[in-house]
Amino acid sequence: MRLTVTEPAMLWFTDEWGFRAGDYVRVYVRYGGSGGFSLGLSKTRPPRQAVAQFTADHITFYVDADDEWYFEGRDLEIDYLPNEDDIEYRLR
Repeated sequence: MRLTVTEPAMLWFTDEWGFRAGDYVRVYVRYGGSGGFSLGLSKTRPPRQAVAQFTADHITFYVDADDEWYFEGRDLEIDYLPNEDDIEYRLR
C-alpha cells in the first residue's frame, strides 16, 4: 500500500492541527462512523512497524502493521476539501 498526503492537506494540518517538523502522525482504524469502521489520526511517537509512511516538511504520517487489514492492499491519499474546510480519505 502507498500513503500520500497532498500539499493542501499538509498546509491544513500545520495550520489547523499545529503539526510541526519532527511530528509523527499515525493513521489508524477505529470503530464508529456510518460504516462501522473509519480512519482517525493521532499525533504520536515514531512507528514500531509501519507498513506505509509519507514524509513532507519533516512531518511523518504512517500506517502501523496492526491496521493493515483495513486497507486490503489499497492505497490511501489524504486530501483537503476547501469547500468543506476538512480532509478526505481516499482509498484506491
